[in-house]
Amino acid sequence: MKKKKLVLFAFVLVIISTLVVFTFVDRWLIIQNQSRKADIIVCLGGGGGERLQKTYELYKKDFASLILIGDSGRSDPEVRKFFINIEKRFLVYKGVPPESILIDPNTDSTFDEALHAKNYMDSHKLHSAIVVSDPYHMRRVKYIFNKVFRGSDINLLFVPAEAKWAKGPWWANERSLVYVFNEVLKLGYYWVKY
Repeated sequence: MKKKKLVLFAFVLVIISTLVVFTFVDRWLIIQNQSRKADIIVCLGGGGGERLQKTYELYKKDFASLILIGDSGRSDPEVRKFFINIEKRFLVYKGVPPESILIDPNTDSTFDEALHAKNYMDSHKLHSAIVVSDPYHMRRVKYIFNKVFRGSDINLLFVPAEAKWAKGPWWANERSLVYVFNEVLKLGYYWVKY
């Protein structure tokens, strides 16, 4: 009888733990540091424009004087170059001097964006960066950037863009559901690969 109770207890514990993790996984994915001055803002590619808008807001508030725009969100190099030039034109239109905007159209992944950012920062002796991406992307971004920048003296801050998510639980909205599910899978992939 004791064995059955122990198995039942373990089963109930697993179910409750799974429900808790399932309920709060979206909050776990979001990482946010307090914004403070840095040498450069690294705006990761992809998203629907919120990342670029957040980057502009940080620049406008004088958190950094340089912006690095990456674009791993599109697989075709020609399309990637087209969109990254539009993003640069947007920032210039908003008042950012063209010489303050660096573009990196040669990235295929968030890992590539981290490598390129580190190489640029090392070669220009920069010591700090604000990394901007979507809220649910931030756990993976932090993992990747910390891995790539390990051993360097570069200080990284992670600031999510303002995403327009539907109210209510993440699983009740198709966009949030897909985003959370994809991020959990990608994070698992990155943990295994890197």
